Amino acid sequence: MNNEFVGREACPGCDATTTREIYRTPYGDAPVKPYLDAFYKGVGKIDHARLAGSDFALSACDDCSLVFQNEIPSGALLEALYEQMINPGQAFDAYENSYDVRFYVQLERHVEKTVRFLNKNPGELKLFDFGMGWGNWCMFVQAFGCETYGCEISETRAKHAASRGINVVAYDDIASHQFDMINAEQVFEHLARPLETLRYLVSALKPGGLIWIGVPNGGDIRSRLERDNWTTDKSSAESLNAVAPLEHLNCFSAKALVRMAECAGCELLEIPHRRLQSSRWAMWRHRVETKMKQLRGPAPSGDKYEGMTPDLFFRKKA
Repeated sequence: MNNEFVGREACPGCDATTTREIYRTPYGDAPVKPYLDAFYKGVGKIDHARLAGSDFALSACDDCSLVFQNEIPSGALLEALYEQMINPGQAFDAYENSYDVRFYVQLERHVEKTVRFLNKNPGELKLFDFGMGWGNWCMFVQAFGCETYGCEISETRAKHAASRGINVVAYDDIASHQFDMINAEQVFEHLARPLETLRYLVSALKPGGLIWIGVPNGGDIRSRLERDNWTTDKSSAESLNAVAPLEHLNCFSAKALVRMAECAGCELLEIPHRRLQSSRWAMWRHRVETKMKQLRGPAPSGDKYEGMTPDLFFRKKA
């Protein structure tokens, strides 16, 4: 491991020390080197010299099931990755051209469901997007009339969000606020210290406040690693994107996500689908899925989170 990387031994999701390494391969060899070249093609170029002498290594927690990279990029390497190796101009062009109208319709529905469930007039709500990217979620929340804030590690993206009228909050200032709800979509897989970060975010929630956490589904990542297919498309069921080298430092199953939230003083929130659904199709689909689960019965493993995707609402405990 060169000095561009730092080690993690304890589980970053629950602090357990009962972890074991399950995968290791050099950054400079196949399959990781060609994977990185292909993954960042079109938005930048990886500086492989900064990765020389280091391995892509994964460990698994025997306690909570989290799979995590045990040698992660330093702060300096991450800054170089997001601001230099990933070209800001190319990344913005890719962002603008990658979403069609269906994405924005789904985003609007997600925001609508959230605002409805909070059961207050939108003008009374104070909402926060942690890791807001270019600010899409915040802009929709603003359109509903909510007081809107966001935080973003990338200076380029934060400046873009500010230009759209979003209140940009520095990380160290988050705890000076009290939010009704925090959105953390596709963020916690990127964090060096996810449990520590979640505890900090929870301190910025009002009593009984909500946090939504959505991460790539890593429930079956060990079986995918056994097949070791790094060339499949990101949308494929065989994809290893959930453990993407350099960026996806933590790979959550639903069980791991719930355990981390519990360690941070939160409880899983069972949101009634009828209250959240805004379309007849979604309600019908939920009824079918529920019936199929009843017919299948409990998961053979006895894991109550089996089949649950790690995109969940949690409530701050009183």
